[in-house]
Amino acid sequence: PEGVEAKGLPGLERSVTGLAVSADGALLAATGAGKVHLWSLPDGKGLPARIDNGGTLSALAIAPDGKTLVGVNDEGRVRLWNLPDGKLRETVGDLGKRVASIAFLPGGNTLVVAGGDGVVLWDLATNDRKSLALPEAGR
Repeated sequence: PEGVEAKGLPGLERSVTGLAVSADGALLAATGAGKVHLWSLPDGKGLPARIDNGGTLSALAIAPDGKTLVGVNDEGRVRLWNLPDGKLRETVGDLGKRVASIAFLPGGNTLVVAGGDGVVLWDLATNDRKSLALPEAGR
C-alpha cells in the first residue's frame, strides 16, 4: 500500500511456518527454523526474547491480553510461553495430529484449533475439549 515501507524483519532467516499478531497490534510473533522471533510494531524492532520451540511450529496465536503465546508443533504438541520474556510456561497437551491454524476466543481461556480432523474448542483452564462437526465438502 502507498505510504508503507516494506522491510525485512531482523532475525528471521528462513521461511515462516507460523505467524501471530497481538490484539492491540503492538507485537508480531513469527516462527521458522525451530525458533520463534518477536518484534514490536509498527517499527519492526526485534525483542530480546529467545523462544526455542524444539522443532517446527505449524501455528501460533497470541492471547487477547498479549501475555501468552501459544504454539503447536508438527506432532500436535501445544506449548504456552509468557510474553514478552518468552519463558516456557507449560506444555498443556498433545493433540496427536497436525494443526493448520489456532486462535484464541476473545476471553482468552479458549483456544480454537483447526486441522485435518475438524475444529476443536479447547478450554485451557479446565482442559475440556469439544469437537465441532463440520459439513462434508459439497453440502
